[in-house]
Amino acid sequence: IKILIDESINKGKKYFVFPYEQVSNQLWGVGVPEIMMDSQDVLNAAFRRLLDDVAMTGNQLEINVDRLDDRSVNNANKIKPWKIWYRSGGDEAYNAITVHKVPSIGNDLIKIIELVRNFIDDETNLPSLISGQPQQQGQPGAETASGMSMLLGAAQVVIKSVVKNIDDFLIKPLIQSYYHFNMEWSMDDEIKGDMRIHALGSTILVAKEVQTRSMTEFLGITANEFDMPLVRRPGILRKIAKNMGLDEDD
Repeated sequence: IKILIDESINKGKKYFVFPYEQVSNQLWGVGVPEIMMDSQDVLNAAFRRLLDDVAMTGNQLEINVDRLDDRSVNNANKIKPWKIWYRSGGDEAYNAITVHKVPSIGNDLIKIIELVRNFIDDETNLPSLISGQPQQQGQPGAETASGMSMLLGAAQVVIKSVVKNIDDFLIKPLIQSYYHFNMEWSMDDEIKGDMRIHALGSTILVAKEVQTRSMTEFLGITANEFDMPLVRRPGILRKIAKNMGLDEDD
C-alpha cells in the first residue's frame, strides 16, 4: 500500500461508481439481484417444489399378492402398457391390483410462482413487458397501439433513472476530472477557460420520447383531407424514425 499527497487542484474523488439504486450507507448502492433477493428465494423454492410434485404425483399401485398367480407375482414390480396380470382366484370383491392416485398441487404452486413474479416486477420496477413478454390476462392497456405506447413509456421510467445515475455518478464527474486535469497540466492555453459539465443522456431520452409522442399525435390530428395537403408528412416521419433509432432514409 502506497500513500501519496494529491497535488492536483481537483480534490474530488479519483474513482467513480454509479449505483443502480442509491442508498445512504454504501458507495455502490444496490442492484437488481439484491433488490429481488427475497422474492427470488421464494420463486426458487416454489419451482423446486413444483418439480418434486411432478416427480411424486401420479398413479400408485397396491398389489394383493394373495390374489395373483405365481406368473404375475414374480414380475409384479415391472410395469408396462398392456401388461397381463394373472389372478389365482378368490373373492371378486377384493381386487388384485388397486390404483391409488397421488393428487397434484402443481396449479397452486404455479399461482405462487406467478404471484412472486409480479412481486419481482414491482420490486425492481422492471416489468416483463420491457423484455417483450406478453401482457398478463386481464391486465388492460395492450389492446391498442397508444395503450401499448403508454405502458412501454411507464415501464421505461426506471431505465431513465438508471441512465440519470450514470450521468450523475460516472460520466459527469469523470469528464470533470478530465477538465480539471487539462486546466492544470495542458500546455495548450486555447482549451482553457471556465466551463461547466452537463451530462444530458437521460434528458435527451425524455426529450426524444416527448417529441416523438407529440409528432405522432400531430400526425393523427392532421390525418384528414383538409389538413394533409398543408403538412409535410415525410419530414415528420423521418424525425420520428430518427428519434426511434431507425434509418430515416429507408
